[in-house]
Amino acid sequence: MENNVLDFSPSYIKQVRFGVRSVKLEFVKRRGDIEYNEYCIIVLENIETKRVVVHPLTSFIYIKWRNTEYNTQYARAKHVADFLNYTVIECYTTFRLKSLEDLKVEHGVSFLENKIKHGCSRGTIFSYDTTVMYLYHYLFRKEILKSFKDNDFQWKNVQIKRSKQLKSLFIPRIRKLPNYLRRDKKAKRLMEHHVGPFLQVALQVNPEIALGVYLSIFGGLRGSEVMAIKRSEISHMGPDSANGMIVRLSTDVKSAKSSGNRVKKPGYSNNRRC
Repeated sequence: MENNVLDFSPSYIKQVRFGVRSVKLEFVKRRGDIEYNEYCIIVLENIETKRVVVHPLTSFIYIKWRNTEYNTQYARAKHVADFLNYTVIECYTTFRLKSLEDLKVEHGVSFLENKIKHGCSRGTIFSYDTTVMYLYHYLFRKEILKSFKDNDFQWKNVQIKRSKQLKSLFIPRIRKLPNYLRRDKKAKRLMEHHVGPFLQVALQVNPEIALGVYLSIFGGLRGSEVMAIKRSEISHMGPDSANGMIVRLSTDVKSAKSSGNRVKKPGYSNNRRC
């Protein structure tokens, strides 16, 4: 990774934003079966021309989280994009960063405190902290961060995951962390005697979504999966589906692209009885 790729000049700093895009790769197996894998990439987008170029820090996401679910990759990539937008672009007049070489601990602290100011929960702050810490460590290993030493990065044992994790350089310097969230009293499970009235309300208020609600309750389908179902994928059991129905799932990631409720295994096909 060359430094000239990472340099930021004042001439175009206001014209670009960091963002996250997804790419879908096809892998042909020995028997000819096709497997689809989706990965996240970090991009720089020109606001005026809408031109997008892949940023080299995509390699950080790929190396660290390539074996995780897509949602995890996306969340971590989004953290990095948010961090770069804040430190490099939004706070350019304050930090005056000319390249990623100039990143220091106070930049990470300022970023997290800004997230706290905008209402992020305690858990979200720690999630951002983990991503940015690993980003700093990655840049240090690539010999990009010049103001850090090897002993600045300390590791701790995490018993639950039976692994090691970087100790935060930012959390101890934050003035006040968000309070622990109290356990909410929202219904986590719809009781059986509530199902009938729930469907009746759906039919009365908005009949167009009643079938989707039915599929979610009895088939365990997610919102993105319901939105992707075609009529041809529904088989009726008995007259007027008196004995239920069978839904053939072949949800593609593109069908759920705009939804925050994504399918976990893109391209996976199975039958679901509702």
